[in-house]
Amino acid sequence: MTQVNPAELESPDSIPLFREGEEGKEVDYYWVRGKTAVDAVKRLRHDTYLQCGFIDSPYPDGVIPDKADNDAAVYLAAVVNNEVIGGIRLAAPPFKVLDVVGDELYEDVRDRIKEMENNPAKNKAVELGSLAVKSGTGYKHISGSLYKAVYRVSLMEGIKYWLIDIDERVYNALLRLGWKVDEIGPRHEYMGSVTVPGLMSVQEQTESIRDRNPEYYSYLKKI
Repeated sequence: MTQVNPAELESPDSIPLFREGEEGKEVDYYWVRGKTAVDAVKRLRHDTYLQCGFIDSPYPDGVIPDKADNDAAVYLAAVVNNEVIGGIRLAAPPFKVLDVVGDELYEDVRDRIKEMENNPAKNKAVELGSLAVKSGTGYKHISGSLYKAVYRVSLMEGIKYWLIDIDERVYNALLRLGWKVDEIGPRHEYMGSVTVPGLMSVQEQTESIRDRNPEYYSYLKKI
């Protein structure tokens, strides 16, 4: 189930970020920390990955085992009528991309990422992943809005860098929106998908989007 206990959304366990959408089809975006909300984000990821063929068969509890799903992770959710229809995770170190891409990371990148892991006070970084959007809902642009939520939380929490290892189609969509991504290794296959490893400076995103996509920039800055 991807339903959320509505009491959680009204409690300190959830931080409302913004609401958008036309009247009668509003979507609320939250930083969720309550159990049913976090579980709903994880189950949506499981169901989406199963539908897309990223996993071959369902897991018994409807959650994909992942070491990054720990107490330090941040979960953002798009919610409609107490149902999670989109979610993304901000994972704390250690970063999975180091294990997945391994020695194929470009020169000097591994040391730079290790420095982020070892000195988070100076270079606070998170790894973005587990993006999932429920299909067939009729709601558009959920993925782009989840990245807006990531951007907002990053400014709130002083996060300086995002590490990504994402599906090539999502990567291309980010570029079209104006996000700046530095590729840090070769494209590779992960969970049946061509995947792009990258590093994104939060500070550089505002200028990049303003120059490349003024319309999206206005949307991004809108409360």
